[in-house]
Amino acid sequence: RRGIETLDLDGVEMVCIAYLRVKGSPSHLRYLLQRLRDRLPRQKLLVGLWPEDDATLSDREVQRSLGADLYVGTLVEAVDHCIEEAREPVREETRETAAA
Repeated sequence: RRGIETLDLDGVEMVCIAYLRVKGSPSHLRYLLQRLRDRLPRQKLLVGLWPEDDATLSDREVQRSLGADLYVGTLVEAVDHCIEEAREPVREETRETAAA
């Protein structure tokens, strides 16, 4: 998470984060997502939470407070969302940002 400021994010359309055993108030995940959102305001953020029965996956209020676009409980779901995103045309705002 400390390296987020120095990441080369040219051409990045989506960021996927795998998280194990989020319990209680996942403030560390929320701060990580905020840092990423600051650097990638228009790109999708996907969070994979394991185990699959993690309460965050079913609690919409917690999801809203964390700030990711997608939450998944299996690697298959994560891959499916990545494939779906890759099939989407590149968003115009992203192209303009990359050109600037």
